Amino acid sequence: MVGYACEEAGCQTYPSMLPIRPPTDRGNFIAALGDQGHPELLQAFTDLSTSDVSSNQSVSLPLVLTLAIPTFGGLAPDLVRSDHAPFWDKGIGAVLITDTANFRNPHYHQPTDTIETLNLPFFNGSVQLVINAVARLLQS
Repeated sequence: MVGYACEEAGCQTYPSMLPIRPPTDRGNFIAALGDQGHPELLQAFTDLSTSDVSSNQSVSLPLVLTLAIPTFGGLAPDLVRSDHAPFWDKGIGAVLITDTANFRNPHYHQPTDTIETLNLPFFNGSVQLVINAVARLLQS
């Protein structure tokens, strides 16, 4: 869920219980959601630039919007419906990296969800962003 982007106004929606004011209605960013107890994980995704790209200087990194989530109490169901949630349940730091799935991609979980509907440069930038963040974490 890191390869779909859209530039049209209104193509990006958000969960109704999102604890922040959405910054845009265009789907041209990657969201990084982390638990508040492990801020260093989200910090690794902030302020990444193309200068961090070691293997491919031609890759354009997408904007990253980060959100630190308190893992106590009830969370909006849309914030805990992926592989990071069991880690949060155990108090283990984890980050969800997403293009926001069905809040952006009309093909999400549909037969039309094929490689042809993805934005491959955006996908490549998203993958490079994760690589850069992991490298930053390993160096710290």
